[in-house]
Amino acid sequence: MAVTARSWGALNARLNRLVREGVIAGFRTNLAARPGPGSLTVAVVPGVAAPAPPTGLSAASALRARIALALADVAPDVAISIEDEQR
Repeated sequence: MAVTARSWGALNARLNRLVREGVIAGFRTNLAARPGPGSLTVAVVPGVAAPAPPTGLSAASALRARIALALADVAPDVAISIEDEQR
């Protein structure tokens, strides 16, 4: 699914909500490069309220799942990477 200007607005709104909630501290995307279908990436820095992982799941996997759920209807094929806040 290609990201359009309309879906970019929805994607940005959802990611900004996660920032306000403290789930992520920040994010960046590759949208400026106009990625083709299936090549959208979002890099995030975990926030102070990042979800606690259930037993058997890493913190990064729990965070990816939370972000994927928030973006499911606007960017179902997004690749999510977790960055160290020290960068």
